[in-house]
Amino acid sequence: MGSTRPIRALLRGLEVLHVLNRHNGATVSEVASGIDLPRTTTYRILETLCVAGYAYRATSDDRYRLTIMVRGLSDGFDDEAWV
Repeated sequence: MGSTRPIRALLRGLEVLHVLNRHNGATVSEVASGIDLPRTTTYRILETLCVAGYAYRATSDDRYRLTIMVRGLSDGFDDEAWV
């Protein structure tokens, strides 16, 4: 990573996205235990992802799931340019 220190909050948010991507929804507790974060921190990250439109919480089972906006993150990726 060189001499630049990574932004820990961003790394945590990306870890949360990975957990949600691997499962078909997860509760706050499941996400927190999956990445070894406190539940309060995990809740804040999940709610931030909801506000940004990348996740939502299903009221039927209290699980967080990703939205279609996550797919949009890869729109600028070009397989042909990856060499």
